Amino acid sequence: LNASHRLLFSLGLSLALDIVGGFILNILPIGLQALSWAVFLGLLTTVLCFPIVYLRRGAQLRAIQPLRFRFNGFAFLLFGLAIVVAILSVLYSIIGVEQQPHPGFTQLWMLPATQNGQGCAVRLGVQSSEAASVTYRVVMTTNGSQVTTWPSVVLAPQQEWNRLVPVTVGATGSTFVEVQLYRLDKPQSVYRQVHLTVHTVKGQSSSTCTSG
Repeated sequence: LNASHRLLFSLGLSLALDIVGGFILNILPIGLQALSWAVFLGLLTTVLCFPIVYLRRGAQLRAIQPLRFRFNGFAFLLFGLAIVVAILSVLYSIIGVEQQPHPGFTQLWMLPATQNGQGCAVRLGVQSSEAASVTYRVVMTTNGSQVTTWPSVVLAPQQEWNRLVPVTVGATGSTFVEVQLYRLDKPQSVYRQVHLTVHTVKGQSSSTCTSG
């Protein structure tokens, strides 16, 4: 083999060994990690050195001659096509990942707030990241008793719904608030649920609401 063929053969064999090594490491419990790759490639290099030493045990040292790479037009054409195929493969994988369908989801949150500096309140929020418009039902309870219900909240994708709801804190100074979110296509199943306990901290001139 001339120098150009040896170069191509070495590159191809190296890529093949890396691919096979990736499959092997993926099967093993250690998995694909930097340490596993370092150990695998180090052991592989060490093991492959022994047959090379054995095959060259009787060879005599010769004068070092410069390598001459000879590529004809057909070889350049194949090399260019290989580069184009590699670039298109990477672009195809990137586009494929971006176009994969992602499951939709909905966010529900509740934060404590103070209404006009006087009473306590909670700020409710729902944001839809579903693939299509969805109709929700929002139910809010305090200390186990239903306070209010929003029977039909229609949200388009990426649309948000917010409400500031006053909360009456009892004599104990705390109130347990719970909010449940339902989808109207599954009215008996709780889709999202949040809860918090609102505490009142009384000062000299006003009250502060906190959660715990």
